Amino acid sequence: MTQELNLYIMSDSVGETGLRLAQAVAAQFPEFEAHYVRFPFIHNKEKIYSSLDEAKKENALAIMTFVTDASPNWQHITRKTKASLRSTSCHRF
Repeated sequence: MTQELNLYIMSDSVGETGLRLAQAVAAQFPEFEAHYVRFPFIHNKEKIYSSLDEAKKENALAIMTFVTDASPNWQHITRKTKASLRSTSCHRF
């Protein structure tokens, strides 16, 4: 039986970069059937909170790509949503 892998893609734009990243992640686990859900154009904390809450309910892997100057305070967001997030290093050029 194939297991499901839910990938929630959150972005301040259309989420194309996040989708490509999610597809690369899913390719590493061929025994899982990947389901992609995009949350595009996130520009405020309320949308981040609701998206993370939904991801948590579905036990989904959240992939977030935000490149605007208005980057959120992730520690505050993870405390409020009680989400467990791991972050990669981010570099600004």
